[in-house]
Amino acid sequence: MESLLLRHLLSFDNKFNRRYGASFPLYKFHRLYEDRTSLSDEERQSRVFVENHEKTAFHVLNPFFISLLRDHSIWFAPSTQFNDPWDAGGVVSILRTNAAIEEPILKMLFGETEFAAVSLLPDHVRSERIENNLRGIFSILRFACFTKRHDSNPMWAHYADNHRGVCLEFRFMRPPPEGSDAARAGIAFLTDPEFVGHYPVNYSNDFAQVTDIKDIGSAIRILHTKNPDWSYEQEVRFIKLGDPDFPGAGGTISFYKTSLTKVILGCRVPPPLWGAVEILLDEFNYASTQLVRAEFDHSSQNLKYLSKSRNASGDRG
Repeated sequence: MESLLLRHLLSFDNKFNRRYGASFPLYKFHRLYEDRTSLSDEERQSRVFVENHEKTAFHVLNPFFISLLRDHSIWFAPSTQFNDPWDAGGVVSILRTNAAIEEPILKMLFGETEFAAVSLLPDHVRSERIENNLRGIFSILRFACFTKRHDSNPMWAHYADNHRGVCLEFRFMRPPPEGSDAARAGIAFLTDPEFVGHYPVNYSNDFAQVTDIKDIGSAIRILHTKNPDWSYEQEVRFIKLGDPDFPGAGGTISFYKTSLTKVILGCRVPPPLWGAVEILLDEFNYASTQLVRAEFDHSSQNLKYLSKSRNASGDRG
């Protein structure tokens, strides 16, 4: 029952579900490195480091950033890994504010027989049973979170190691390359098939409302409603079904390499790492990915972005 409910929530048949490609750019902030005074033998052999300018320590590249590029894949996390513990939830409060849908939803969750027993429980016990049941159902959902902004100082600070990380620009729906078979066939856009459904997050002090049990798909609202305190993130998320045999476990989803359109270096990324990132893009064949460097403009107190040339000679632009 659980997987059927969730499949309907995420299906094309759910009229609420926004199952289309994002023609606008989406951004993902990421840590890039950490500093070390010494290296393990494995790190030395794998060459995932560069020396600092003074030759006194090492900048060790984040292995998750390397794997994202190497495997061209995005990590989809369970909701238990969200930084907001009330994200992707609030179901019990929804039921409490809409008594008309409580009975049919509980029957769907527990079945007729168990529903009768659950209905007789004290409120706090019944709420705990409902929460536990829904937590189990939603445990096979996986989320990948992006933002619509690359120029947000709080996002750089909170998610990119205080401007020492990177911001990755993705376009999961793009015009085909000029002269390609798709272009000659008159195809207007190429869509990355694993990233065709996205959900802009709604920021509200009010819990999402499920108004019609016959359109249970509208319950997807509970998976992308957050408190307005988080509105600076301007979040867009993708939701997938995970493996029901491994509830609560995350996993990766592959993207086309052409979907990664820019890698933006934070304004506090040390210069020795600029070339290292360029080498990674070349090594993993991101030929169409632009390398950009952020700088802090002290006159305007804003970030500005400088495109960096990429060529075989190793010129760092």
